[in-house]
Amino acid sequence: MKWMQEKQIVCIKQNLHRKKNRLKGIEDSPQTASRTLKKLTFCCLQVKLSACRYKVQTVMKRDTLLSLAGPEMSIAVSFVHCAVGIDRSYSKATVLHAIKEMLSWFAGTQIRNVASVGGNIMSASPVSDLTTLFMASGATLHVASIKGSRTLALDDKFLIGQRKTAVRPNEVLIGVHVPFTKKNEFFYSFKQSRRKEDPVAVVKAGMMVAFKENTNVVSAIRIAFAGVAETVKLAQRTMSELVGKAWTDDLLTLANKKLLEDYPLTPEAAGGMTKYRHSLVLGFFFKFYLRVLMSLNNTKLQIMSDIQPIPETWHSAVDGLSRSSYKSTQLFQEVPSSQSNMDPVGRPIVTISSLQQATGEARYLDDIPEVKGTLYLALVQSRSPHGIIRSIDFEAALSVEGVVDVVTAKDVPGRNTFGILSEDEEMFATEKVHCIGQTVAGVLAKDEDTARRAAKLVKVEYEEPRNQSHYQGSHCKGNILGEPVIITSGDPDNGLEKSDHVIEGEIAVGAQEHFYMETQRCTVLPQGEHDESRLSINQCLSPVQAAIVSALGIPSNRVVCKSKRVGGAFGGKAYRSTPYAAITAVAAVKVGSPVRLILDRHEDMSSSGTRHPYLVKYKVGFTDHGRLTAVDVTYYANIGFVLDISPSVMITSLLKFENAYKIPNVRVTGIFCRTNIPSCTAFRAFGAPQAMIATETWMNDIARICGISPEKVRELNFYKEGDATHHSQVLHGVTLSRCWEQCLTQSNFAIRRISVDNFNKDNRWKKRGLAIVPVKYGIAYIGLVKFMNQGGACVHIYKDGAVLLSHGGIEIGQGMYTKMHQVASRTLGIPMDKFHTIDTATDKVPNTSGTAASTGTDLNGMAVKVSNNCFCFN
Repeated sequence: MKWMQEKQIVCIKQNLHRKKNRLKGIEDSPQTASRTLKKLTFCCLQVKLSACRYKVQTVMKRDTLLSLAGPEMSIAVSFVHCAVGIDRSYSKATVLHAIKEMLSWFAGTQIRNVASVGGNIMSASPVSDLTTLFMASGATLHVASIKGSRTLALDDKFLIGQRKTAVRPNEVLIGVHVPFTKKNEFFYSFKQSRRKEDPVAVVKAGMMVAFKENTNVVSAIRIAFAGVAETVKLAQRTMSELVGKAWTDDLLTLANKKLLEDYPLTPEAAGGMTKYRHSLVLGFFFKFYLRVLMSLNNTKLQIMSDIQPIPETWHSAVDGLSRSSYKSTQLFQEVPSSQSNMDPVGRPIVTISSLQQATGEARYLDDIPEVKGTLYLALVQSRSPHGIIRSIDFEAALSVEGVVDVVTAKDVPGRNTFGILSEDEEMFATEKVHCIGQTVAGVLAKDEDTARRAAKLVKVEYEEPRNQSHYQGSHCKGNILGEPVIITSGDPDNGLEKSDHVIEGEIAVGAQEHFYMETQRCTVLPQGEHDESRLSINQCLSPVQAAIVSALGIPSNRVVCKSKRVGGAFGGKAYRSTPYAAITAVAAVKVGSPVRLILDRHEDMSSSGTRHPYLVKYKVGFTDHGRLTAVDVTYYANIGFVLDISPSVMITSLLKFENAYKIPNVRVTGIFCRTNIPSCTAFRAFGAPQAMIATETWMNDIARICGISPEKVRELNFYKEGDATHHSQVLHGVTLSRCWEQCLTQSNFAIRRISVDNFNKDNRWKKRGLAIVPVKYGIAYIGLVKFMNQGGACVHIYKDGAVLLSHGGIEIGQGMYTKMHQVASRTLGIPMDKFHTIDTATDKVPNTSGTAASTGTDLNGMAVKVSNNCFCFN
């Protein structure tokens, strides 16, 4: 599609054979509220209407070369074709070159292959990359209807609200006109996102400035930002103030002041990160200022004495980021030559389900066909962070066609409470709610969409008290739950007093969302005769089984929980799956039908909990040479509104806080702060990361104060063979120093350090970092859940030599089933292809431990090995 050398007019034909002037178009319809071009191809497109659908066509007309005014862009062109066309564009089309640069940061390859220019504009996204650039360039839009066509300026008046434009209901966008860049005119774009691949902008900017001939005085300037207002917005005050000003540091100071006036962001602004976004606004203009200044310095204007020179070390502010190609090496273990070819242990075995995963044939819960008569459950979640429930009105929800019933705490035949360490949480809130996202009730319907729609119609009235719990570290007095946990070793007070140096500080470690690919979901199949079968996606089947039997008031042998595979977990499906399963089971029993619950991403993230946020306050003593002498540290954990697994998380923090360092005198204290958020829960490594982050922070501070490299300070304090930890564990087989030296040598760390230091000296605004950090981390269930250091397995051997292997491990993509087959193959001395595992189920292996804490293979592998001494023949 050589749109850069053509002017293309998109004509839309409707199958009503109505002709009017040059545009054969769309008939006005009173039912039509909006018309949005959803997909455009070379030969046809479809216009989606709110109440009807019209079949339409596009006709591409080829005219002469681009006019002197600028290129006419077809809205039908994809982003990939757009980039190809820009490669052939004129040098004065710098706006188009900025668009091409933006495209490398726009979505992913698949999206760029099908997304169109017109679709991006008409979506009216408040963080649109393309709209920002077009607005800054002064582009105009051509729209048309059966009544005629008109031209709209792409400015603040075009975007009349979030996701709203000035295009009338009976109009469609047919073209975009982008002006050419003139002499002494410069255009640049900037974008900051959380990642480069497939990103959504945090802040996006497009800026254009023109100068009076042979001067550095601004004659015109356009500045557009996305991500700092309800819509993409021009900096009107800034633009007005800068016209007529010389391009000097005084202009920069004035611009910084006016930009903050143009884009005021209050702390409560949508999207948060207001200080960060404000810094990006100012930073982007500074980069624009430097780029233009460099361009002026490179021109042959006769005003060189009026243009400020730029220090060489400042050039890094305008250079783009470059990323070299990735390189990787995969190493396989070499097995002994004496090992039998039939023995798969230690060999690079392809994961059993890898082909199914790659082709999409692997079955997850959604892929399992629903049983006839299955109903869908949608949760009514609290919209109040702390309130007394005054009334619940289901009338509007029950009137929706397809709704079958509702379920509340009154429908629970057993106990309405559950918990891992103590039953302190309600499945259905009865009198009070303690956080947004807490389950109040459920709605059952014949399909998922109807259930969700009806759940939103349930009216819950709250009376909100004033004593809402906020997390403020040591200031959470009155909201502390339970007694502090304290571990002391040596004499920390005396050790601090005799230390050469003592530093004090605090560090906050925020929450972290699990964000597994497959949200929380389950299916419950009532089998009759008081038997229940549950299909779930979680890491721990036994706690789920326990929650269901508690809610239903029946024994464990009447409930079977199964899991084939889980689409990601990271601890988020260890214990927080239990209330969803129990609620679904209660609903299934009430209606006597299979019930399926599927949380959408918003429901999941607002109710399932996160990693525990910590506030860490520390006092650390050390010698002049950087050796640790004493530590007194307190961890304030935001646990949410109930305990969940928080005591074990805190114990993990206290036992592993010191990481790899020997500290003679220690006092570590853990405090639980109760707040009005969903209960925080298990996450990879439990509380160790929060504690270790604080430790590594003060190790860097010690290196800075002592004038010693961070690497030397860490090495000086390493555990040695035979050392005892602060909790009296004697360490044997310590390979820490050997691993450290090997890592330094193989990575050429010293050479890289010199290179990084030299780069940082030569560059004022762009820096590089390099660090090496040791980790000592024990693998096991500890604290209150030590009893979970167990595994189970059952092996069935059939007459034809086939083996059915069952165990307590959950497949989460880590190859659990494959590894268990390897162990069983070695133990029985038969090939791996003789083994099969259907799923993990509590009727085959009871009292399973969770697949977590890096113990799944060790515990269940040993169970598989031992179980082969007690076969079950069929």
